[in-house]
Formats: sequence, structure tokens, C-alpha cells
Amino acid sequence: MAPIEYSEYKSLVDILDASSNDNASTYEDLMKKEKNVLDTVNHVVKHINDTDVKSTFILDKSLDTVAQQMFVMWPVVIKEFSTVKTPQDVISVVTKNDRSVYIGITLMLIAFFLFVLS
Repeated sequence: MAPIEYSEYKSLVDILDASSNDNASTYEDLMKKEKNVLDTVNHVVKHINDTDVKSTFILDKSLDTVAQQMFVMWPVVIKEFSTVKTPQDVISVVTKNDRSVYIGITLMLIAFFLFVLS
């Protein structure tokens, strides 16, 4: 998608740089390009707002989404634990974003399996 946005930007710059006597057609071209850019920005903002609402509440997520996020989160947490130097860094790694919820779920699953094994 980036090359398309760059090409639109490049065409806008070319329109502005062109020394044309026909200012009305230049204005119309700019308005058409502006409408396209505004539509793109509106779609991006809508997508960001939709994903923020979905990612905020864990109770609204499906089980497969929660499991997927747990498996995606753990390698990142382990990598960040390898760079931890102080206890305050451990707390910041655990409490970053929604990690505390997924770490708690994982610890409960481990406790459940240990209970079943004993």
C-alpha cells in the first residue's frame, strides 16, 4: 500500500510544481486527489478504532484469539526477560499492555495441569 500512497503524493507534488496557466484545472485535480486521500485516512482511522475496541476487552474475544495472543506474547516476553537487569524491569515487562492477563491465564493453566498430575 505504501507505493500507492507515495505515487499519490508524488502526483500531488508534480501538480503543484507544474507551471500551468490553467489554475482551475489544477484546483480540480487537487480536490480529486484530496478526496482520495481523505477517504484513505478515514478507512485507516475506522480500522484503528475497530481494532482498539476489539483488543481492549478480553471477555469479548474468542478462545482461539486468546490462545493465539498467548502464544504470540510469550516469545516476546521471554526475549524481554533476557534483557532485564533490575526487579523494576521485571515488573514493567509483566505489566506492559495486556500481558498481565495472559500471564495470569498461563499460570492458572500450569497450576491446573500440576494439580491434575499430582
